[in-house]
Amino acid sequence: TTTIKTASGDLSLSPAAGDINIPVDIGLTFGNDGEKIEGDGTNLSIASSGNLTLTAGNVNITPSGDMNLTAGNFKIGALVMQRLTSPAQVFQ
Repeated sequence: TTTIKTASGDLSLSPAAGDINIPVDIGLTFGNDGEKIEGDGTNLSIASSGNLTLTAGNVNITPSGDMNLTAGNFKIGALVMQRLTSPAQVFQ
């Protein structure tokens, strides 16, 4: 285990083997706390004060339980799904 307390400039972490471990409830921030990745040992949170962009050849999301999505409007290509304000709108 190597502990780095201060560094200037870029920091490269390149272990010969193994993982880079960040303790529980300690986040990895980008610029400020508005962009952060943090885990509590069970759940992983990715927060952005602006947009969150995922760019990949394929994106696979496989939840083991329910999947909840909260958004104003949800867009997939040209398809736009608007946020429902009541369950009755599902049947309109």
